[in-house]
Amino acid sequence: MTGSKPKSSVKVFIISLPIGNDGDISYRAKDLLEKADLLIGEESKFLSAFLKRIGIPRQFVLYNEHSTEQDFHELLRTIRNSNTVAFVSDAGLPNLEDPGRSLIPKLYDAGLQMEFCPGASSLDAGLALCGFSTRPFTFVGLLPREPDIRKKELSKFLKLNHTLVILETPYRYKKIVEDLYQLLGKNSNRRIFLGLHLTHPTEQWMYRGAIDKLLPELEKLPKVPPIILVEGK
Repeated sequence: MTGSKPKSSVKVFIISLPIGNDGDISYRAKDLLEKADLLIGEESKFLSAFLKRIGIPRQFVLYNEHSTEQDFHELLRTIRNSNTVAFVSDAGLPNLEDPGRSLIPKLYDAGLQMEFCPGASSLDAGLALCGFSTRPFTFVGLLPREPDIRKKELSKFLKLNHTLVILETPYRYKKIVEDLYQLLGKNSNRRIFLGLHLTHPTEQWMYRGAIDKLLPELEKLPKVPPIILVEGK
């Protein structure tokens, strides 16, 4: 197309990693992780441990929320000197509420080619398990940290009457559930689905039902990766 940047011969593979069970890694993903000239990860401790568990102990570089513009340009030079690049986040799909949101657009702007290696996703897992209507659903993702702003955002999404998919950190998801209870009210007929450590072999926990019956359980629940879905009206 006229005015577009010339495409690079480098291929950047966006790879989905398991969200809790290492056995969910695909043959293709494992092959790419092993053979890529360059592997880009989000957090050293997680990726080192994961690669060791699947038998691919190798070097990688990091790109995360602490990376600067200078870090990006240095990474871009390294990418341009590679043939095949593998890009992963800590679990699930890159670009869903993680550093991929900023990196992937920049790589497109630099004229690089993207390819996708599908696999596990907490979004897919939640939609499959919740048993709510998903026509339509709205991906809310991460909400603001500030309580007042968060409640205002939640209220706006709830008015859509769609099934909502909310991501949150292990340390704040209980606040989201409490906010939902305040906004929906005790007698709401919109059920909630809360999945913790989905697909994990030993620590998976799920709740599906009325939100007021979930509240007494909150304090006992662990600080682990969650996904929250609210049934559409």
